Amino acid sequence: MRRSRERQSRERQSRERKNRERPGGKKYFLVPAVLLCAAVAILYGKSVLAEEKTGEHGMEQTDPAEPAETQVEIVCPAPDGNNGWYRSSPEVTIRQTGKDIFTEYMLETPSGKKIHGELGREPAESGEAETPEETDLVYTVTLDGGVWEDGENILSVRTVSSGDGQVLSGETRTILLDRTPPSEVSFSYPPSASEAGKYYSSEIRVRAVSGDEVSGVEKIIYALENGEGGEIPGASGEIPVRPGYKGKIRACAVNGAGAAGNVTISGQICCEDKAPEIRIETSGGFDIWHQETPKIKVFVKDSEEDYGFASGLRSLTCYAGEESAGRKSWDDGDRCVLSGSMEFQIDRSSVQGSPVMITVHAADRAGNTAVKTEKIYIDRAAPVLEVSGIHDRMITASQAAALIAAEDENLLELCTVTVMHTNVNGETSEYIQNGEVVWKKSGEGQLAEVKFTEDGIYECVFAAADAAGHRTEKKITFTIDSRSPVIRYVGQQNGAYIPFFQWNYSIEEMIGDFTEYTCRMTMDGRIYLSGTRITEEGKHLLEVQAEDAAGNTSSSMAIFTIDNTPPKIQYSGAAEGETYEEKVELNVWVDGERERLTGLVIDGSAQRLSPDSRIFQTEIRGYGSHLVEVQAEDDAGNRTEEQIRFEITKKQSFISGIIHTENGSGSDASGKNAEEKTGNDRADESTVPVGKTALILCCAAAAAAGGAAVWRRKKKKTP
Repeated sequence: MRRSRERQSRERQSRERKNRERPGGKKYFLVPAVLLCAAVAILYGKSVLAEEKTGEHGMEQTDPAEPAETQVEIVCPAPDGNNGWYRSSPEVTIRQTGKDIFTEYMLETPSGKKIHGELGREPAESGEAETPEETDLVYTVTLDGGVWEDGENILSVRTVSSGDGQVLSGETRTILLDRTPPSEVSFSYPPSASEAGKYYSSEIRVRAVSGDEVSGVEKIIYALENGEGGEIPGASGEIPVRPGYKGKIRACAVNGAGAAGNVTISGQICCEDKAPEIRIETSGGFDIWHQETPKIKVFVKDSEEDYGFASGLRSLTCYAGEESAGRKSWDDGDRCVLSGSMEFQIDRSSVQGSPVMITVHAADRAGNTAVKTEKIYIDRAAPVLEVSGIHDRMITASQAAALIAAEDENLLELCTVTVMHTNVNGETSEYIQNGEVVWKKSGEGQLAEVKFTEDGIYECVFAAADAAGHRTEKKITFTIDSRSPVIRYVGQQNGAYIPFFQWNYSIEEMIGDFTEYTCRMTMDGRIYLSGTRITEEGKHLLEVQAEDAAGNTSSSMAIFTIDNTPPKIQYSGAAEGETYEEKVELNVWVDGERERLTGLVIDGSAQRLSPDSRIFQTEIRGYGSHLVEVQAEDDAGNRTEEQIRFEITKKQSFISGIIHTENGSGSDASGKNAEEKTGNDRADESTVPVGKTALILCCAAAAAAGGAAVWRRKKKKTP
């Protein structure tokens, strides 16, 4: 900002004459000052009459007809843009004229920044007179380009009395500034028919978009290279492009301040709606029969006659019937190809006199297409010869049979079969002659069958010829190898009960074959790797499949059970640490599947068991401690060994107490099974219980005593 102060006062007595003689003296300054104040009062209505000021502040009222003594004005240039906008920063001056006043101003920018300032507050120089004629002062402040911002700047000014601070007048001025031109125009296009550029076959609309964040976009001006052009109101719109146009679009945007942005040039646009032209040729022409495979020549052209330009060829596709016979593409960037050709042979024949349809499809880069169709008749000379059941380089493990089918659209004259055989010993001979083959009529062709039963290599030649002398021949060499790979050891596992599974045989040990082979080993349907340990209980399926180079396959499988749970031995009649009277009826058994008792020892005496014994019953007598040792095993080899100890005591009764007192320890405590005791054991012990034995002995003693008494009586009576 630049601030200046003009002051007119009466000089000291020594300079009075000089001041009056200067054009810029007091009498010359007062006239324009008074006129300027009157003009501002009339235009803006913001001057303060001297009589109002005097009434408010108690000062002497001036004559209304006299010019105002104070005046503030905002001096700014006319906008250099449209619609009241400045396109460059203006230089605005605030001018104050008068006495006993000062001016406050505030500038608020679009960003919210506020700039405050004052002018006219400086006191007069000391020692100078302050008469009304001597104190008319002019103050100015200039706001230059450094304070303005793009957008709406608001400048507020008010005049304040120096004496009492009363606001005498005020004014607000809006400064619209846009120093930035609008953004460049951007173009967006409809999808193109070609990846090589912007090609269209019908009228399109190109969208143009620009922007201006301050004064906004007033319009977009565009021009085509053919002389067409126009304006789009606002910031966006569409530009029409009709068929027959090739070129670019130039466009620029104009903002609200009237500033134009940079000119933007679109990409190259080609819009034309003329389809390519197609021509098809062949040797001898169409609508005749061709005995050889004919060559088809296709020519295509994209003409420039209508518009003086063409988009250029994109593709050429040819069909024989429904099958593609060839394709050519020229969609390769800016290169424009206006003509092209293609040559191909038809590999189809007429069927039952019907023609082969030749169809050509051409397209240019604008998306215009053309289709042309011709008919051609083809009678191929060579018969069709098919051999099934065998094929070249085949290796089979079984006998083979070849079915030969010869067919021609006309007449078959000769069919032959020649076979040479090399056996496993390397001896070669003629295996079959043509005379041995029987041909049968089948539809429009002939059939024959040849069987191959021996191992070895077969070299076969099959041929068919028609009346025109065209010949078709097929050669097939194949091998019969009937031996299959041998799979070992797998069958040994079938039905087995094992505590775990782990296959430790190598592939060479497991598979035997004289040719190369492949092997696949699975466990329960999943691939099994040799050496993997399987412990999961239950039934499992092991499968091995092998195939040699001849195609011979072998497979072997085994279903086995993994059981790693030892048998559980059950007891009844006796239990560990228990005490029983007189005897024990002992039962020992196992109840698991495929479990058996393998050993039972009672008091050191092994008991006889059958090989599949699952239960053992015995009666144990004899007072004292007894030890029973039991062993059990299942088919998987899991073993259990257990023992129980118990004690047999005498039953406490009156008679048994007497017997026990007389006989001491009582009967034998060997604890042996009744079925397994020796003769001496049987003599010493009875199977009758001890209590009953004591009772019998007592009765016998009584009977004997009674008998002896009777005998004595009778003896005395004898003479």
